[in-house]
Amino acid sequence: MAQALKCGPCSFVEEEVDPKHFCVDCLEYLCTGCARDHKKHKTLRGHRILNETDLSARHNLIRRIKLIVTLFDTR
Repeated sequence: MAQALKCGPCSFVEEEVDPKHFCVDCLEYLCTGCARDHKKHKTLRGHRILNETDLSARHNLIRRIKLIVTLFDTR
């Protein structure tokens, strides 16, 4: 069964919020509030954030990238 997409930062604090954006650099789904906050932090300002239109068009590609990164993550 496929796992429902949720905002990564919100999930970290045990909140379930549907994502509307995706940070290409962090490989993390973001809700509207977290995407806005993401742009406020100096170290994150240069990150590429896909909007809802781009997100739906590239969902399968994003899922594959996240899987590959997980497979090679040695942390």
